[in-house]
Amino acid sequence: MEDFLLVAGLFGGGYFLIKKYQENQAQSNDPRIDENQLDVDDVVTMLEEFRPNSGDEMQVQVQLKTFFQKRIRHVQREYGLETKLKIDFDLGKGAVGVEVKMAKSLMAASAYHRMLGQVREYIKKKYDEDNLIIVVVTNKTLSKENTFVEKLEEDMEELGATLVWVKTREKVSAAK
Repeated sequence: MEDFLLVAGLFGGGYFLIKKYQENQAQSNDPRIDENQLDVDDVVTMLEEFRPNSGDEMQVQVQLKTFFQKRIRHVQREYGLETKLKIDFDLGKGAVGVEVKMAKSLMAASAYHRMLGQVREYIKKKYDEDNLIIVVVTNKTLSKENTFVEKLEEDMEELGATLVWVKTREKVSAAK
């Protein structure tokens, strides 16, 4: 009986070590960034390349998820911070949180104030180390002198969130 337990233990331990080795090999061949290397600057740099097609917030989130999954190992969409509070993306197992907003919808005071409340909660619950990014998607280039832009940038800086503006792709009109 003891011999059986010894053999079973050796087999189980050997199997575990082989599986761990295989996982490590797969990860070492994976060019995507893992949670130990990911920071806000990495994500901001990535977002400079992101140009979604026009659409609503959900459509942009789907495009952004695909974009992130090609570059980052751990991407979770609609990450729950508590029962009803969910951030759009948790990247790198908590390394960076990303919330997506459409500029057009933030023009309404109620939506803007709701977003500010969300940002405060995200920072309070998890992303309190300057690791929260607010991505604002617009279909046009907004001037820095625009009062909406100034106010949003000022509020995000005050709260400790990083603001990233993302412009949608230009619509190509069909030739007549």
